[in-house]
Amino acid sequence: MAILEKIVEVILGKEIEKLLEGPPKTAINNSENEMVNVNNGNQIINFSEKMKFQNESQELFDSNFLSKKLREVFHLMNQGRRLDKFTTEGITRLLQMESYELAYDYFNGNKIPTIGFIDNFCNVFGVNKLFFEQDGVPPFKSDEFSMSPYQVLELVKNNDFENLYLVRSKGKEGKTGVVLMISKYYFRVLSKVYWTSSEGGGTSQRQTAELFEVIESLNGQFRPRPQGILINDEVFDSLFSGKMYPPNLTQISHAFSHWADYLWDIHHQDAREENYREWFGEAFLETQKIIEYSGKRKAS
Repeated sequence: MAILEKIVEVILGKEIEKLLEGPPKTAINNSENEMVNVNNGNQIINFSEKMKFQNESQELFDSNFLSKKLREVFHLMNQGRRLDKFTTEGITRLLQMESYELAYDYFNGNKIPTIGFIDNFCNVFGVNKLFFEQDGVPPFKSDEFSMSPYQVLELVKNNDFENLYLVRSKGKEGKTGVVLMISKYYFRVLSKVYWTSSEGGGTSQRQTAELFEVIESLNGQFRPRPQGILINDEVFDSLFSGKMYPPNLTQISHAFSHWADYLWDIHHQDAREENYREWFGEAFLETQKIIEYSGKRKAS
């Protein structure tokens, strides 16, 4: 009994000592002299009280938390990339950092990445900053609300971009979305996905008609003209769920497609129906029927 009492006394004594220690100690990242609060009990890192990074799956916080996140993004950036694979040296140049060694330390957990580095990294490569704040957020997921086709048009009108891609799935739903090329390394995937076949029901058919009115408007107003991309369901879902690095779209073999140009050939003067079915799938023909029906309804 005396031994048990002694153990309890020691445990309580340690807990009291913790309470007396006060708030978590502050560490200094000497590379940019930024304050970093570390609280192992709550798994919270406070970068100058501007950002909180939580990782409830970790028992204890360590300096590798953000580095693991960076390495995860780095892996996705090179996934499926046939040419110009990213390296730490290359990222250092793209971020205009003076020290390759500092970037290496950030990626390998030798130093805690600073706010400035994380912001710069996200802005250059189009990474969602929430990915670094909490678990469960895909790194390339757009944080925009679901847009109507006309909101997409307004967004395009009011933003600078180098190219616009109309991305379509080969599946029976004819899923279609819009991707803006902001720069060579930053593509902005608009979160709304449109089902452009009869699979989506009446609402989908209405939005399909609206979407392709917008595409027609884009074709008339913007240069270069929007480019079509045709990919399989798996790649499409990965792209629009934020789990794929969007610029890697341009490295998929035979992804570029003229489906968006032929879409308006609703009377099949440029090619036969069986050709379109072979090239773009059955859902493409259904999309043409929706566009044709919409045109007739407006004319009546």
